[in-house]
Amino acid sequence: MGRTGASTSHHVLVISFPVQGHVNPLMLFSHKLALQGFKVSFLNTDFNHKRVLSAMALCDDGKSPVGSKNISLVSIPDGLSPDDDRTDMALLCEAILDNMPAKLEELLTNFNALSDGDDDKKITCVIADGNMGWAMEVATKMGIRGAIFWPAAAATFVMELNIQRMINEGLIDSSGDSTSQKTIFHYVERFVEASKLTDWWLFNTAYDVEPAAISLYPRILPIGPLLASQSLGELGAQFWREDHSCLNWLDKQKPSSVIYVSFGSLTVHDETQINALALGLELTGRPFLWVVRPGMIKSRNDSNPNGFLKSRGFERNEKGIISGEEVKKKVEQVLGDESIRARSLQLKELAMKNIAKDGQSSKNLNDFIKWLKA
Repeated sequence: MGRTGASTSHHVLVISFPVQGHVNPLMLFSHKLALQGFKVSFLNTDFNHKRVLSAMALCDDGKSPVGSKNISLVSIPDGLSPDDDRTDMALLCEAILDNMPAKLEELLTNFNALSDGDDDKKITCVIADGNMGWAMEVATKMGIRGAIFWPAAAATFVMELNIQRMINEGLIDSSGDSTSQKTIFHYVERFVEASKLTDWWLFNTAYDVEPAAISLYPRILPIGPLLASQSLGELGAQFWREDHSCLNWLDKQKPSSVIYVSFGSLTVHDETQINALALGLELTGRPFLWVVRPGMIKSRNDSNPNGFLKSRGFERNEKGIISGEEVKKKVEQVLGDESIRARSLQLKELAMKNIAKDGQSSKNLNDFIKWLKA
């Protein structure tokens, strides 16, 4: 989709849930808006804002930190101290609801008060990660237009929309299922209900990829998948310095030959299990690229890892460890199944068709852009 030269008097505030896997797609979407000429203020928590700025400083190459002069970074506190464990979702969700709505209202009030009639500064729309749907309560209260952006599969949001039905049918209780904490369950209920305050539900998916889920709710508007290759240079969203040293190595590998391993930005792993995984990958005899971040391996005093040990589909040994041989077996099982590769290529083709110039996702995004400019 080409640049249309929208007036920068349209100032959008984009809010992401404060974890890396949400910040990335929300920033990609911000780049889409910047390409259309919109001024974007991207809101992080103070804690993550400092991490992003630190990562930028380490990667400083003289370029614009977010690849676009139309994107600026702003932040508000999440209510936690620097030493609090932000991988504890219950703790994080509780702090967000207790602190961020009031801070968001304060930020919007200051933005619009400082505008003094200057439309370039005044926030005209709030676009919130669906997981921060409570922001629609604030936007509605202040008379500001709003939209939600769901960065994951539509099926997950559809499931959350049906929480009350699942309670009524006895599938879960009012605090969630056996593994859900009451705090997280309450948080989900809150953002789902608040999301209904806007008619714009933008989803980072494609209709042809999830037709069943999307068809259940006509309000769901698929505009994805968003690709990093479509951004304006550096995203300006990383919590850690990006290591580009692997690129030369990757270029030397055969197409579709590298195993990519990543456990996200939250999970913490048992050291014994990590060693077994490493052994299993080595036993495959295949090249692999493994993303390792600071703090991803639990200390010996931490008895509650929340990562690989919870994986499904693996057999554990008598010590509860998924052995290297088991990892090798399952990797070979997946990579040796030509039907999986064929289905993956088919899904890729469907996704690319939807984000092509005349694709359905592109048309949906254009519809939203027209509304945003109005």
